[in-house]
Amino acid sequence: MARGAPAGVGRGGFVMVELGLVTAVAVCVAGALAWAMRRGLSPSHAVRLLFGATTPSRGWTTPAIARMLTRQGGGVRPPDHDVPSDHVRAIAELAARLPPAVHDDAESALELARRLLQGIDECDAEIATLSSDASAAEVDRLAARLDALATDRTEAAEHRELAELVGRQLEVVRRMRVRCELVGQRRARLFSLVRGLWVQLSAVHAATDADDALAGALARMRSLEREARSELDEHVSVASSRPAGAR
Repeated sequence: MARGAPAGVGRGGFVMVELGLVTAVAVCVAGALAWAMRRGLSPSHAVRLLFGATTPSRGWTTPAIARMLTRQGGGVRPPDHDVPSDHVRAIAELAARLPPAVHDDAESALELARRLLQGIDECDAEIATLSSDASAAEVDRLAARLDALATDRTEAAEHRELAELVGRQLEVVRRMRVRCELVGQRRARLFSLVRGLWVQLSAVHAATDADDALAGALARMRSLEREARSELDEHVSVASSRPAGAR
């Protein structure tokens, strides 16, 4: 009995140490997950970042994780490649870090980026409406309805009128589909200009210590700004020249 008591105490102490270690690990894991999620990661991305295998995996290239692993030049987190608003956020942060000598150029680039983002948002809203009202399924439904009416040999005037109405509706829906493609192309152009502003402003930031390189970077950025303003002004001019019904 005397020799068994110390063994019992030892087992109890081991259990207490084990429980303490488990608790400490749980606290560390919870804290790490909270840290990752505060930086915008979803629970699944946070788990992959903290516990994912280090062997090559497509999971490490997801935008949310790639942002945290990308080297951040100038103290600015690079934007998500496919998110226009995040490019404007990055441009605003970088513009605030540029020296006073290029302050006006930085503010001009930021103002233009915001105008481009507004145009992209308008395109997104129009695309959503057109896609809802003029989906491929709707085109197929109307075409099938028109075919059915055409094969029906009914000679009633109402039948012919109905066929004409369905035909006109199909024509309108097809025009809306074309319009949706055109708006999508314009959105792509606007987003390309936003990406270009980010790239050129980054080049200006990188060249602020070299006068020759800075002059070239500013020239390229101003040229891109002229292209962007021309795109925006041309769209406003075309939109204002359309009849109210066409708009």
